[in-house]
Amino acid sequence: MYLKAHELERYIGIKFYTTRTPGINGKTRIRLSDFIVEEEITIQLSKERSNYCIFLLEKSGVDTLEAIRSIAKKLKAHEKSIGYAGLKDASAITKQFVSIPSSLLVNLNYTDQVIVINDKVKLKFLGYSHTPISLGVLRGNRFTIRVYDVDLTTVEDRIKSILRELEFNGGIPSFFGHQRFGTRRPNTHIIGKYLVLRLWDKAVHEIIGHPYPYEHERVREARILAEEGRYREALKLMPRKFWYERKILKLLNEGYKPLNILKRLPHDILKFFIQAYQAYLYNLILSKRLEYEIKPNEVVEGDIVFNVKTRSTRYEAKSREISHDEVILLPVPGCNVSTPKSFSLDIVNEVLNEEGVNFSMFKIKELGITLYGTLRYTPFKVYDFTYNLEGESIVFSFRLDKGMYATVVLREFMKCSPLYFT
Repeated sequence: MYLKAHELERYIGIKFYTTRTPGINGKTRIRLSDFIVEEEITIQLSKERSNYCIFLLEKSGVDTLEAIRSIAKKLKAHEKSIGYAGLKDASAITKQFVSIPSSLLVNLNYTDQVIVINDKVKLKFLGYSHTPISLGVLRGNRFTIRVYDVDLTTVEDRIKSILRELEFNGGIPSFFGHQRFGTRRPNTHIIGKYLVLRLWDKAVHEIIGHPYPYEHERVREARILAEEGRYREALKLMPRKFWYERKILKLLNEGYKPLNILKRLPHDILKFFIQAYQAYLYNLILSKRLEYEIKPNEVVEGDIVFNVKTRSTRYEAKSREISHDEVILLPVPGCNVSTPKSFSLDIVNEVLNEEGVNFSMFKIKELGITLYGTLRYTPFKVYDFTYNLEGESIVFSFRLDKGMYATVVLREFMKCSPLYFT
């Protein structure tokens, strides 16, 4: 039987570790420089002037969308004109690629100097491209992560043992990581579930209420007031950056009904919640397979298997281990998603039945939203993994394909509260 995960991880659908070796414990993200992320892309750059200027965006202490807003304001451009490949969180130093239409930069000397947007965001010109930066050009990310407070007498033995187990398992289940659900307030998937179940009142009150222990005291107080129905007082206390909580509180105070309030929120926000619930369901499907003691790289009857080398897909008739060139495709539940068959589908349906949902429920006519399902591959591999002891800390370096989470790697090595590594 696989080891049970930390309680906070079970809350987001990650119920097990896949390695049995005790973790190294520790903590990271003490400083921004403890967590460094560098993008790798497939796009070819040119020195000849073209449609788009490609920059390296270096940021610290802000997320990607906030950095994009700062760039757009500085250049007096629309945010949507700036292309990017992936979202990077705020609690790190990150280097990622962005594109800006060349026509917006004719009056700016950008080719031979770093453009300082502010003290947290800067741009370095790299070259030109015919096409903008988008998710499609992202190959993956390289991570450099420092972990403190480890037991130096056992850390190397434990890391080597965990690496052997990961190799035996053929990789790591492709769980959606902790930041997909919120690290200090992990309830985005709960809101999404209420939307899918059409429980409008519960969705609204989960957004504005339900204080979490790691939130700022003022925010917790505002949420308590909201739960008591004291919307006007809660609105006065809620910080301005919590703009959709404030909007909901204002509308509740004016007497609007929950469904009408939700209709007044941007679709992108509502989709974000529902997509988090889709990710939660996928995590539950992976956890259910581990509960049945199916190895991460083990195919069961009815699984969809994709061969990376031949680009071919097939349904499997019996259990076996996948080859080096194969991955298993499992559904992220939603409308019009391809499904496995036989026992593999039974596992998916068991999770959906326990949650009281089905694929068609992700078409939410009341909100004018349809969320389609996708196939996500598992397990994923960790490339170029190295570690170095530096004083009383250890520094990990590794590379992951796009869509895979460094925190899902760290949890196997640390086996501690996710609050120490997210």
